[in-house]
Amino acid sequence: MCTDHCTRLIYSSSCWKAIHLEMTVKCQSSLTALTTLCLLVCCCVHAAMDNATREKLLKLHNNARVSVMHGRLEGQPIAKSIKPLKWNMELEKKAQMLADTCYFGPDSAIERKVPGFTNVGQNWAGASTVDIGFQRWLNEYKNYDFFNRLCLVGRCIHYTQIVWENTTDIGCGVATCPHSPFKLSIVCNYGPGGGCPRQFPYSVKGLYRQWTIKYGRKWYSWRYGRRCRPVYVKQRCNHTNERQLNRTPAIQKKRYKLIKQYLCPNKQKV
Repeated sequence: MCTDHCTRLIYSSSCWKAIHLEMTVKCQSSLTALTTLCLLVCCCVHAAMDNATREKLLKLHNNARVSVMHGRLEGQPIAKSIKPLKWNMELEKKAQMLADTCYFGPDSAIERKVPGFTNVGQNWAGASTVDIGFQRWLNEYKNYDFFNRLCLVGRCIHYTQIVWENTTDIGCGVATCPHSPFKLSIVCNYGPGGGCPRQFPYSVKGLYRQWTIKYGRKWYSWRYGRRCRPVYVKQRCNHTNERQLNRTPAIQKKRYKLIKQYLCPNKQKV
């Protein structure tokens, strides 16, 4: 028998995760139909997170949030104010439980819930190192259309959770998974959770925020660090049929159309 044992209660809908758990640790499982709970009594082969890994993950997250504050992520606007995250041991405990299972993917909102937060967000990655796993999350910014709040390719929810303005706490878990395609299972829980698809992850900096939001995917204002103003330029319409052009007064009015451009200080029209 093992000298160190752990007991976990998992909802019956997630009992099949025990199959993945047996790949890395020797476990005995018993399902009690009356309580609809799956009781797993297993050997704890994974140690708790060490301080070095905690500091690394916290630093990676806060550095990414600082990058948004200084406009270092190309294609993403400068944030008005994003506070640094602080470590939360309750969030870490839940994250470590999932990481130890070496389960491919996140768990449910009920399983990761902790006191003090109405909802808890989660990022999961399977990678050879913590740095590589985190970089995969952060690189999703390249596909994120901020002003339309949508992801152009693949998924962007990991990135938006990292830079989510209202998130204050973080707790992560890391476990070694020798029998899985990935070496490490990396799980980070965030409180309160973010990544809501139809919300902006953070507020845009400066007086020009009203322009960038009002005119959609036009990011010239914050790109140049000051407010731009929209200008309208007349452009002659290209009508292939002159008879149609002269048929009615309504069509005659459309000889010219207005093209919206943006005039920025010390910059040409864009």
